[in-house]
Amino acid sequence: PDLPTMASLPPPPPAKQRSDSRMRQSWLNLRVWIPFLLNPSDADRQVKQLELQARRAVPPEQRDAVYRGVIDQLVTVELLLQETKNRNITVSEAEAKEASDQKIKELRAQVPDQAAFNKAMGERNMTVAKLRSDIRNDMLISPLLEAELAKVPAPTDVELKNYYDKNPNEFSGVPAAHRLFRPDGFDEESKK
Repeated sequence: PDLPTMASLPPPPPAKQRSDSRMRQSWLNLRVWIPFLLNPSDADRQVKQLELQARRAVPPEQRDAVYRGVIDQLVTVELLLQETKNRNITVSEAEAKEASDQKIKELRAQVPDQAAFNKAMGERNMTVAKLRSDIRNDMLISPLLEAELAKVPAPTDVELKNYYDKNPNEFSGVPAAHRLFRPDGFDEESKK
């Protein structure tokens, strides 16, 4: 399948939406290199993963949007990896090997034998080396994301209630008894 051209990729968000100008500059630098950094087989592999998860092929009319989403995800991962380098976040070879060995062991336990494991990997256009690389990348990116998320203040009760009220479809089927908001006038005495 044809991948979108550079001209069809959306522009970066305005600087005012990004708190870190280095990330914006990284995005701009990366946009120039996208044709060289993104191997079409990486995008194809990701789309194949999505199709296997959905247990159906991507409909032709949605293929362009799916590929754009996959490319966006690949670019995001590349930007996050660049930022891990900027912040000197590292993972030792021993840590990466231990984590990937454990993950591969878990994956192999889900299939009856080595042949089935190899078949499943082949269906996903995945190699053990690529799987190990992906696990290492996850290990690099996770502390970066955790550090950034730790900076985000927790929502207040009012913000939670407002979100709940504005998005009822996301909470359908949840019994009213499971709501986490205290009614006005609720106190410990009224529980008795």
